[in-house]
Amino acid sequence: MHEKGMGLIKQDYKIAVQYYEKAIKHEVMDAYCNLGSIFVLGTGMEQGVPRNVERGADFWLLALMKAVASALIHWALYTEKASSSPKI
Repeated sequence: MHEKGMGLIKQDYKIAVQYYEKAIKHEVMDAYCNLGSIFVLGTGMEQGVPRNVERGADFWLLALMKAVASALIHWALYTEKASSSPKI
């Protein structure tokens, strides 16, 4: 909800990152992909969340190792559009 903003909850990437990090500790699989995307794409930069392609790619790879289907989609779309893919 905080990543996109919903209803009375305004968009706040810093809070979204905190919730995704908590969710990852509880093995919420989608959190790996969502957090990875925030870091790889740099969508939270205007709100003080730095772009970190390496860290984001690490979250995507963890999701891939846990067989999260959406991680493969994220990785494929990113590497298709990017001039250079994150180093594994």
